Amino acid sequence: MKEFNPKLYTLYQYSKSVKAGDISTLKSLPKSNDALLSDLTKYHIDVLEKRPGTSRYYKDLSIVEKAYADIKSGNVKKAKERLSLIGVDSPLTDLADLLKHSILE
Repeated sequence: MKEFNPKLYTLYQYSKSVKAGDISTLKSLPKSNDALLSDLTKYHIDVLEKRPGTSRYYKDLSIVEKAYADIKSGNVKKAKERLSLIGVDSPLTDLADLLKHSILE
């Protein structure tokens, strides 16, 4: 499969590695000109290494993760500021609102 369609094979490796939590394979994926795959690979490496991931495509999820890290470190004000960046049309609006209202200052 790799010889016939290298891009599809890389996508397959990416998908399989994310499901398995295989950081080393994710890090060894060929560097791609595909912005989406590169972005998502970097994001999942961060998440699997227990760091808040930054992603253009997972922007709102990244905001929630960073806000949660802020809450854990006691920086409630920063967490609320971050959560306010999530738009009302986001699928994470309800979660952001719940977190904002449940944080005690």
